[in-house]
Amino acid sequence: MFNISDRSEKYFTFDDVYTITNEYIRGVKTLGWQRFYKKLWQRDYWEHIIRNERSYQNISNYIINNPAKWKNDKFYKG
Repeated sequence: MFNISDRSEKYFTFDDVYTITNEYIRGVKTLGWQRFYKKLWQRDYWEHIIRNERSYQNISNYIINNPAKWKNDKFYKG
């Protein structure tokens, strides 16, 4: 089983996300874990299939670094 608290790194790799997802699905199907019925992300806003480590890193960097640009955004009202 994959234990998130064992990680010392700040970011998850593509393989980590894959493993976590598969462990959850396995847990729901075979171990009686509670199913999650709510949305995990906002559909149809921006969907992208992460196919490899490079794609995962690019998206992760965007998510991590983009909030720092908020004060320069045309919609920012500070």
